[in-house]
Amino acid sequence: MKKEKLIEGIKAKTRRTIAEFRAKKEAMVNSIDADTDLKYNEMIAEAKLVENQIREEATAEAAKIIAEADAFRTTTIAQVEKEVAPLIAEAVKLEGQAEAKLQKGFAAKRQHEEILMKIEAVNSFAKNEKSVIFGDQGNNLMAQVASYKAVSK
Repeated sequence: MKKEKLIEGIKAKTRRTIAEFRAKKEAMVNSIDADTDLKYNEMIAEAKLVENQIREEATAEAAKIIAEADAFRTTTIAQVEKEVAPLIAEAVKLEGQAEAKLQKGFAAKRQHEEILMKIEAVNSFAKNEKSVIFGDQGNNLMAQVASYKAVSK
């Protein structure tokens, strides 16, 4: 009986040691899991922070590039307009001079056409055998025709 008690005591002590070992193991596993979860969450938070910083820097850089492009475009357009302005002014001046010459040419053409029409009228009048020109009305053909009509009535 003594041996049985001793064996039972050893068995009880062994069960208690195994239970304690299991409890310590369980506590260590839980601690490791908690540490792992904590580290994982810290890494995720740090990654999100880095991601946000990169996104903010990229957005700022994009805004800077857009602003520089707008400034370059505006500057380039202003510079080109400045360079082209004298050429446009010269073109407008030349266009005005051309129009002035055309006006003179058109005036001379109209005068020439008027003279041709007078000559044609005189030729037509001259071909009419029933027409008679008399009196002193100067070079005014219409006055001469009117005075003829007045005399022939």
